[in-house]
Amino acid sequence: MMKYVTLIAFAITNIFSTSFVFAQGETALPFLLITSSPEGNGMAGISASVLTDNATAPIANPGQLGLQSLTNYFSASTYAPKTQWLPQFQQSDLTYLSSSVNAGINLRRVIPLPIPVSIGFGYSHIFLNLGKYTYQPPGPDPELIFEAYEKSDNFTFGVGVDYFIQAGIGFTSKSVKSVLFPFTTQSIGVVGIEEVSTNDFGIIAHIPVFGIVSKLRSEPLTIFPNTEPLFDIILGYARTNLGDKGVTYFPNEPPDPLPRAATIGLSWKAGLISHTVPQGWEVVSFTIAREAQDILVNRFPEVIDSNTGFTVQPAGWDYQNGFGDLQFFKNLILGEGYPEVWLRKGWQASVGEFMIVRGGSLHAPGLDYTSEGFAFRLSGVLKFVSFLTRGNVSASLYRFALDHLDLQYDHASESQSDGGPRSGTTYNGLNLIIK
Repeated sequence: MMKYVTLIAFAITNIFSTSFVFAQGETALPFLLITSSPEGNGMAGISASVLTDNATAPIANPGQLGLQSLTNYFSASTYAPKTQWLPQFQQSDLTYLSSSVNAGINLRRVIPLPIPVSIGFGYSHIFLNLGKYTYQPPGPDPELIFEAYEKSDNFTFGVGVDYFIQAGIGFTSKSVKSVLFPFTTQSIGVVGIEEVSTNDFGIIAHIPVFGIVSKLRSEPLTIFPNTEPLFDIILGYARTNLGDKGVTYFPNEPPDPLPRAATIGLSWKAGLISHTVPQGWEVVSFTIAREAQDILVNRFPEVIDSNTGFTVQPAGWDYQNGFGDLQFFKNLILGEGYPEVWLRKGWQASVGEFMIVRGGSLHAPGLDYTSEGFAFRLSGVLKFVSFLTRGNVSASLYRFALDHLDLQYDHASESQSDGGPRSGTTYNGLNLIIK
């Protein structure tokens, strides 16, 4: 029976892992490397080092939760609908779904602190449905039908601080379960199911260049009446899927490594902010972003004695520490580093905060694709109405929504020039924010 189970396991994992081939070798649980944010997927997966209040951003960088909690009380995001994963395989039940909910508070709103300090708590859930499979055991035993899936339940804690620059730091505890072929054998019991715990750590810094200049001058820096220039620099760093344990689906089999990864990112945002609206209205902005990611796993091939033909050293692996092959200047400034690391390049343009368009590309070992996306935001529409009416709309519901509420719809799609498995993958998400 074991040989049939092995074939099933190979078929399932091969369907998924064809879109993830690493320079260092394959890892277990590659679904943990999928960018969960529909907003980030519009920029080829960049979400660890851009300014965003999307509730899914802490999945890529837990530090985002600390940054978001400086201004937001609550945020929630979900796919609407779930994503048809790798549509080129034409497997209708191969789907990906992510949902997040975050709550936070700026402690300066309730405690007389010298500077704003915030705390935030978040929960997110990722579910990859690998589909239903049928297995006919040898002999007279009846046919078996099972559903294969992988999921992760994540709990995040973040802290933010605002003193000239804004910074967030966060930590995520993850409970991961992979069910590839849940069978029971008389000799070894249940096989094909693995549960592991792993952790993420991340930091992000937002440097509002002209905002700092205005604070130092003790007056706003304006270029037109009631109009302030915008130039922000954002730096992000995250280490994800940390832990020393490997993953194995069979007893007495050597484990495969977790997809431990290090990510560094840099983005620039420039634009104009109008203060004709009390909340401040970002009339236009443009963002350029780059992220580099390294899978911190080294694979060692089997060593065989040429004389005897015996194995001197079995194949193996170990985890890298630190930044791996990442280099800040080479990867993020020059945009070089492939194939040692994954390189993501993205851009985003916003008009009036209500219409946003995005694009990007990913270059990674065995995986290249481009992306595009767009978004609509309620807050931008409300601010535009306030601008047209000079703030004379007095309806209480409108005023509450303008000051405290935002609803965002995001869409993204991916394509590969060779018609690879990521071509045609689309993401749609809703994001709710209460400030």
